[in-house]
Amino acid sequence: MEPIWFKPMRAWPQFQKLKKAVRTAKGITLINGMSEVQKCHFLASILYPPDRNGILITYDEMQAGQLLDDMEFFFPGQTVLFPPREIMLYHTAARSREIMGQRISVMERLAAGEKLMVVAPVDALLVPDVPPDVFRQSRFRVTEGEECSPRELSRKAVQMGYERTSTVEGPGQFSLRGSIFDIYPLSSEKPFRIDFFGEFVDSIRSFDPESQRSEERVETVAVPPATDLILDDERREEGRKKTEQSFRR
Repeated sequence: MEPIWFKPMRAWPQFQKLKKAVRTAKGITLINGMSEVQKCHFLASILYPPDRNGILITYDEMQAGQLLDDMEFFFPGQTVLFPPREIMLYHTAARSREIMGQRISVMERLAAGEKLMVVAPVDALLVPDVPPDVFRQSRFRVTEGEECSPRELSRKAVQMGYERTSTVEGPGQFSLRGSIFDIYPLSSEKPFRIDFFGEFVDSIRSFDPESQRSEERVETVAVPPATDLILDDERREEGRKKTEQSFRR
């Protein structure tokens, strides 16, 4: 059913021409003289129906937050914020992991084929992100009963940006103690404990990071990357060669 807020715009012939031009990507369309609320109504009307991904770029985080609130009215559940990275200083590490988790969550949903309206301040897009195909290949899933090596999981976790610690207490961390592999996926609400029997996954349970007590048993756990700067074998080799060349000069 067509939303009632779209009907006044549909009755305007000039709007139909603008919508067609924008949705078919024919050149650049410049529109002036609108208030902030009018801009959101206009953008939502152009992007409706939400059968494709859209990205709304603005000049700073405060404006992005306001735009996010306004666009959520028109596209509830489909409007997400893609925040800029933070500089990794020791006293902001937890905050940086939270922001990276938000970025990874958006990338996860896009990789899964969801149609989203992404709101982003311009500085969130200044640093290139991992290509979609590399991002999809970097994710892994562990299922109870499957054959899997704990050491191989550790290697994958390191490649995906997870930090190895003695005890998993926060997102982006993992640990390996004998046959027990703990990991806290960056976009997950709780960490998971994978117990191995030899080279097979014996059980998977969520656990409380404070008490370290195992909780609900699950059949499978999906682990996304913990960073949006993923280096596959080809990129690492390319980086190694360039580094060697720079030292030879």
